[in-house]
Amino acid sequence: MLIVAISFASCSETKKQTGTDEVTFVSFPDFFNFDVPNPWPKWDNAVNFFLNEVEKENPNFVLVAGDLVNGHWWKSPQCVEQMGTLYYSGWKRHLEKHGLTYYTAVGDHELGDDPWPAEKLELVPHLENIYNDMLQMPQNGPENKKGLAYYVREGDLLMVSVETFEIINDSMVATVTGKQLEWFNEVMEQNSDARFKIVQGHVPVWGRNKSSLFK
Repeated sequence: MLIVAISFASCSETKKQTGTDEVTFVSFPDFFNFDVPNPWPKWDNAVNFFLNEVEKENPNFVLVAGDLVNGHWWKSPQCVEQMGTLYYSGWKRHLEKHGLTYYTAVGDHELGDDPWPAEKLELVPHLENIYNDMLQMPQNGPENKKGLAYYVREGDLLMVSVETFEIINDSMVATVTGKQLEWFNEVMEQNSDARFKIVQGHVPVWGRNKSSLFK
């Protein structure tokens, strides 16, 4: 896992705690990509060491682009709710203990992990709901993806988080399309004055043929 800390000079009134005209964020995707309870004495020292290093950057916020959990909870809607509540709560406590404001994206593990046979696809709405209920990301996204896609404006910085997964013709496809894509274009147009624009999503922009992914 790599800590990437970036600062942007801002012309707005939004300031860091230090009083300087900067917006600083740290990006560390795939944290944890495993079901980590809290407390878990075997791993608490390692987790705290890592988050202490993040905290030293004094970020305004951190970005975690998916795979917060392992997410292999596809036995039933009740299993999704029980396990999601347990592990997302633990994830949040780790971040909040260090005073970190976080903005997350949906990864494949939030949706049960690939591949997606029919019985798992049926649980995707439940997996999305528990993610949304527990993480409580901004609810300013498209109507069909509230809390799953959203944007944040910090001075001259625009950050847009998208859900890079769509069920199309009974298959999971890695893409951003339909109402979400329309919403994304509107957000970019409405915030065209932002000097810095970042888009966060779990699936890379460049990669394999997206039509062949996650069938």
